[in-house]
Amino acid sequence: MPSCSARGPRASWPSSPSGGAWRSVLTWWQWTRRGSGTPSAATRCEIAGPLTGKLVVVPSNPLTTDAHGNAARVLPKGQSSGKVVAGWFPAGACLAMASGTLSADLFESAVDRSPEPAVLFYATDDDRAGEEVERLIRTAGFEPVKAGGLGQSGRLEVGGDLHDLVVGPAQARSLIDGT
Repeated sequence: MPSCSARGPRASWPSSPSGGAWRSVLTWWQWTRRGSGTPSAATRCEIAGPLTGKLVVVPSNPLTTDAHGNAARVLPKGQSSGKVVAGWFPAGACLAMASGTLSADLFESAVDRSPEPAVLFYATDDDRAGEEVERLIRTAGFEPVKAGGLGQSGRLEVGGDLHDLVVGPAQARSLIDGT
């Protein structure tokens, strides 16, 4: 990657509403056709500084639409977006894949479910990221359950065995443990 030392004036990000630095960043990538969903070197340089030391939560699924309007996977079968996306961020950014595990209608109907909360799965290789994403998921009205490291993020994506599942914590843990 080219040097990011000359990022220019667009590299500054606004402060949080409380006036301090953001603790977390929720980002979304538009996957386009195979291979072209990767941010440019210039974009990676622009975000490198502001994301160092921050939790980056990526909800994206590696999908695009084909010429007929059908959903099509961008990455090769077996390649998880978590591992691909991890290569886009600077060392020091804490990455978690979360919030893309439920389609919008299921997300809306499952939020604040009682008496047992619905689970929102996430994947991360970083313990600090796990703690913060669990806080964010609980704040959103779900019970967080870690599906594994970033290599397991494919389980959360469209077509994965944990995508669009509305389950409680006990059932979620049995799915993760394979029992």
